[in-house]
Amino acid sequence: MSSTMTDPPRATLERRPAQKLLDAVSAVAPGLRPATQRLFIRGGYAVVNRWLNDVDAACMNYGYAPLEGQPALDGDEPFGHGLYEHVAGARDLAGQEVLEIGCGRGGGAAFVARRFDVGRLTGLDFSEKSIAYCREHHRDPRLRFVAGDAEQLPFSAGFFDAVLNVESSHCYPSVPKFIAEAFRVLRPGGALLFADLRLEEQIDDLRAQFVDAGFEVAEEERITANVVRALELDTPRRAELVRRRVPRALQSYVLNFFAATGSDVHEALRDGDLEYVRFVLVKPSS
Repeated sequence: MSSTMTDPPRATLERRPAQKLLDAVSAVAPGLRPATQRLFIRGGYAVVNRWLNDVDAACMNYGYAPLEGQPALDGDEPFGHGLYEHVAGARDLAGQEVLEIGCGRGGGAAFVARRFDVGRLTGLDFSEKSIAYCREHHRDPRLRFVAGDAEQLPFSAGFFDAVLNVESSHCYPSVPKFIAEAFRVLRPGGALLFADLRLEEQIDDLRAQFVDAGFEVAEEERITANVVRALELDTPRRAELVRRRVPRALQSYVLNFFAATGSDVHEALRDGDLEYVRFVLVKPSS
């Protein structure tokens, strides 16, 4: 039986018992109530934040590495920032009012604010501990951080010029609710800049959900090969961080969460069972 788009893709992959932390952190089994799913996600990321709270690892995404012949990207965290540059760079954000839904530890938001000279960037995340970290470590006056739910955004309609969502939506109990909220808070002509992983058979459904919400698909790109390359290049750094900071009994779980080389998620991306997609979705002007 194929999964629906409200079934996060990592939960649909076969799991050994030793990999249950990945399910608890990034997605829980389909059929659990949304409130239960939120508790699992909140708890899982709180644990990861505890281990990394004093580590300069502000971007926790899988990253993006240029392939042969593609231009190099900016950023002092080359893979995590590279993903943000590739996604956010699809629109001119200079002077714009930008929202990042699922900002995590804020490294991407801080990079985008600097790199693209935004007017103001609001980072929203479900984890209050992540928001506390952001407020302490990212002091750019153009940045503000708020705790909130991607499916019930605490902003008025038409407030933002652009909405950024990077490697976060697979955690949401209802992707259509998130899409509807992103559409609501955008001004006419504004854009949702989106990137995330999905099972191959889910991509058509995802595209249809964007269109059903009212968006026009301006760009669509599969960047799976770039993400796999970044994971492989960055695995030594991630593995050393886990070795130094995570209790031995949980290290394999966290390496799977990080999609290190050889993990289930890395292999699924490498083999094409999972795809990493990027969209630019525009809210019509009229």
